[in-house]
Amino acid sequence: AAATVAGLYEGTVPGEASDAGRGAAAEAALRQVVVRVTGSRAAGADPALAPLYASAARYVQTLRPAAGGLVTVGFDADVAPLLAHARRA
Repeated sequence: AAATVAGLYEGTVPGEASDAGRGAAAEAALRQVVVRVTGSRAAGADPALAPLYASAARYVQTLRPAAGGLVTVGFDADVAPLLAHARRA
């Protein structure tokens, strides 16, 4: 069985836990997650992944305030297959 890594699909970024801030926070957090999952800093800026980042808000499961004006965004399991594709990119 594969090990579960706590927080693997979470990113903490500057933003607000509001409907207005959801899209930008989700995109920035998903970039963090992709870099963590792929191990490549370049993946966060990869133009091939732009459509994934643009649709990040649809995969948000949790959005909660964090200290210092930050927000923690958690993504649902539906994002995992997309991240597997990112690893191959």
